[in-house]
Amino acid sequence: MAEFLATKGVAHYIDNIIVHARQKLFIVSPYLKLSKYFTERIVEANNRAVNIYVIYGKKELTPSEKQFLSQLKYVKVYYCKELHAKCYGNEQMMLISSMNLHEYSENNNREMGISITLERDKQLYEQILEEIKSIVGISKQHVNSAELLKEFTIEIDSPKVSEPSISYPKMVCPKCGKDLVQRTANKGQRAGQVFMGCSGYPSCRYSISTH
Repeated sequence: MAEFLATKGVAHYIDNIIVHARQKLFIVSPYLKLSKYFTERIVEANNRAVNIYVIYGKKELTPSEKQFLSQLKYVKVYYCKELHAKCYGNEQMMLISSMNLHEYSENNNREMGISITLERDKQLYEQILEEIKSIVGISKQHVNSAELLKEFTIEIDSPKVSEPSISYPKMVCPKCGKDLVQRTANKGQRAGQVFMGCSGYPSCRYSISTH
C-alpha cells in the first residue's frame, strides 16, 4: 500500500532507496545539486555496481559536477529540458515527491511524497517505471534507444532463488526516524521472510521487505 511521507520522511526514504539499491537506481530531479551526504551514498551505490540513471533538466550541471558523475563507472546522466517530475527508485521501491535532490531543498523546504514498493503496489510500480523510461527516451541520450530500453528491463516476475544471509546497512525509519532492524516474520502469509522493521514497534509499525 502506498504511504504518505512528510519532509523528513521523504529525505529518509530517498536515503533508503539508494542504500538498498542492488541492481538499478533511478534519480529523476529537475534541479540537481548533491549534498556531501548523498554524494557519498551514490559513490557507495556505484561501488556496488548498481546501474544508476540520473535525469535532470532545469539547470545545467557545473563542470565539477559533470566531471564527478562522469568518473563513476555505473552512472548514466540524461538531460530533459521539459522535466518537472521528481521521482526516485530502485528495483523494489519508488518515491513520487515534491523534493528535488538538491541540498537547498533538503535543508530549507517543506516537502511531501508518496512511497510504494513493488511487492505491495506492483501495477503502480510498473507504471512509474514506464514513465521514467519515456522521460529518458526524450532526453539527451548517450546510448541508443534500443540499448537504453534493454538496460531498463527489470525481471519483475523472475523466480526467486535462495540467497545467503545478507547483512544490511544501517537504515532509519522514514516515519519516526528510529533505526530499522532486521526481523523475520513468524506467522501469516510471510512467515519465514526477512524484513526490516522499525525499532519503535509497536508504537511505529513501519516495515519494508528486504527482497
